[in-house]
Amino acid sequence: MDLKSNYHSIRTLLFFIEKKWKFLFIVNIVLMFSASFFELFTLAVVFHLTTELFQTSQSSSYLTQFEFLGVYETSYLLIISTMLSFLVRIVQIKQSVSFSEGISREITNNSYFGIVSQPYLWHLGHSYTQILSDLSVKSMRILPGAFSSLLNFFSSLIILIIFIFGTFPLVGIYPFVVGIFVIFLYLIILKATKQKVKNLSKLSASAINKINLILKESLAGIRETILYSLDKNYKKEISMATFDVMDANVKSSLLSNYPRYFIESLIFIVLAVFMIIFSGYKKEVFIDFLPELGSIILLTQKLLPSIQNVFKSFVSIGTSSQSVYDVKIYFELDSKKSVDTNADFSDVKEIKIASLKFHYPKNINTQIIINNLTLKSGEWVGVIGASGSGKSTFLDVISGLIFVQKSKIYFDKTLIESCNVNSVKDVFVFIPQSSHIFNASISFNISLSVADIDYKKMDKIIKIACLEEYVNSLKNKLDSKVGEDGSSLSGGLKQRIGIARALYRGGKVMLMDEASSALDEKTKNKIFNKIKDEYHDLLVIMVSHDLGLINNYTDKVIKISNGHLSFFK
Repeated sequence: MDLKSNYHSIRTLLFFIEKKWKFLFIVNIVLMFSASFFELFTLAVVFHLTTELFQTSQSSSYLTQFEFLGVYETSYLLIISTMLSFLVRIVQIKQSVSFSEGISREITNNSYFGIVSQPYLWHLGHSYTQILSDLSVKSMRILPGAFSSLLNFFSSLIILIIFIFGTFPLVGIYPFVVGIFVIFLYLIILKATKQKVKNLSKLSASAINKINLILKESLAGIRETILYSLDKNYKKEISMATFDVMDANVKSSLLSNYPRYFIESLIFIVLAVFMIIFSGYKKEVFIDFLPELGSIILLTQKLLPSIQNVFKSFVSIGTSSQSVYDVKIYFELDSKKSVDTNADFSDVKEIKIASLKFHYPKNINTQIIINNLTLKSGEWVGVIGASGSGKSTFLDVISGLIFVQKSKIYFDKTLIESCNVNSVKDVFVFIPQSSHIFNASISFNISLSVADIDYKKMDKIIKIACLEEYVNSLKNKLDSKVGEDGSSLSGGLKQRIGIARALYRGGKVMLMDEASSALDEKTKNKIFNKIKDEYHDLLVIMVSHDLGLINNYTDKVIKISNGHLSFFK
């Protein structure tokens, strides 16, 4: 076990415990302490009962208060203390589970809020498959176990300290020495297994990420998976990944459990040998020592689970350390949006880019340089250029998805700054080449709402987007489900729903990124002619490789080459 790594893991888990959870954490510690106290008290009563039964001369400062009690009264006291110990322990377990699950749920929620609050550029640099793995598996499944292990660690540590130092004046030096010896053995095992546990932690986290990646790639590309017989490779890869997860779990369980049974067997063998050797001595001396021998056995039974739980919890925290660190990255993300002045751009007539220069942090070759570009309400602007020239980046920059510091972009006469950039998003509607389709009804996919749907507006938009015939052919009309990622829809239908969604939302500027590439010429012309007729003040910026479409519908054409803009028309 890497003690330093585990120490940092414990500190990380404690870092998650914010103010509202500290009270529950303290309650759990108090309950653990109470349960340990009653268990120690029970041990004291048992020791007193054995001295009464055997009528030995063994005594203790702890037991002088019981001298007036006989066997009968002590038996009743044993029953009461045992029941109290049991009840407190049950309450503590329940509180422990509530604490672990509750704080893990809040960490997941806060992490999600932090993720969705990040700028668009942040999302471009992160794998959503990795995020899905970290939140759905590590945060919701591994973190509760890690917090449970953290509580068990402190609980068992408290019990261990109480029993070691509490039983020394109770039963004498021999059980105390046995306890110290057991702890020493565990520390040796702890040291011997440090690297193994660290490797298991990395193996488990890596395999979980691999499984999620395989599931995403194989199912998202199910057509290719079937046509190109990729299922054989995926089966092999997922089999290896699941084996790694299970292997890590089995080995972790083995590492955390075997020391108890090894040490327990060792102690009882030593005790058996001791009894064989000393049973030949005077019977009175042997019998007089029996309570102390019984105390060693009882203490071992009580002490071993506590030491084992400390060890097991430490191993569990170690094997989950990588997952804990992964989740902590998202938890520390700032979920607060930048302060916005709530500027009103709902009636913007002109967008002017006086100066702007942008390139991606890790790709200086893809850049956009704009000087003195003016776009006016009602214009249709085409954007052309070779693949990778920066056309889509141009749309992201204009829409405010990518905010460029030191740029000079004006909406009418208002300079767009960090304090008002969030208000810009209400001006734009965006239609990508492949709009995301939700596993819901057609009405939801157009309105992105389940309540307050304007069906009169939707009926009009369905006609503009040439969806009327398709919707009317369905049994449930607008309430028809389209399947996950629009599995029941063709590429052209997905694009028409994307166009309908943008029109339903409304906006002053429509950004189209190859938004009609899957449509036939007749349908494409119908849709664009209707949009032109219905939305006279709409500024449309259209990225396309279809030069015929660009020439037929645009008022001006911008060509992007090596990040520089020039007017082609």
